[in-house]
Amino acid sequence: MPYFIWPVPGFPRKTSGFRTAERPDHMGIDIGRNINPPQPIEGAEIVAIADGRVSRVVWHHETSGNMVEIEHGGGVVSRVKHNRVNLVSVGQYVRQGEVVATVGDTGRATGPHAHVELLFNGRHVDPSEFLCPSRQEPIAAGVCVELTQVGVPDLPVEPYLGGVFVKEAGLHNASFVGRVFGALARFFNIR
Repeated sequence: MPYFIWPVPGFPRKTSGFRTAERPDHMGIDIGRNINPPQPIEGAEIVAIADGRVSRVVWHHETSGNMVEIEHGGGVVSRVKHNRVNLVSVGQYVRQGEVVATVGDTGRATGPHAHVELLFNGRHVDPSEFLCPSRQEPIAAGVCVELTQVGVPDLPVEPYLGGVFVKEAGLHNASFVGRVFGALARFFNIR
């Protein structure tokens, strides 16, 4: 599949952002319960954001709780933490959308939520800039990103509805998100 999907289907509410002023060391985003209509998130399915191989499964870590880490190829890694139950094993190949864990509040958590991290070549990036809940629409603050066969964003990028066009020659029709993605692409030397 050509894009990263939202890891907790049916729960689009981001409750904490990446490296906020209050939490500069917060290296991911938190996905929490739905407010309207109210819907608890504990036990909800967490799915693989893209095809990959499970590289780490951690149980009962003091701060992260239960965690699953997946290598998607080309230096792209995703992690989900505070899981109630991990449902995969190290070395297992998973498909995009396959259930890998359920939402919980293990480790140092203030309540049930999914903590999601995304790394490109070992560097944390804001997952909300790359996760896409469906083929038809990017998330409000993000952009759908095509994946090459090795799993990293490829240029040019033309999101489905975002109006952002990133080309090797420069940015055209670029929104703030497009400029950020262009900067990330140049920083990670993605071609």
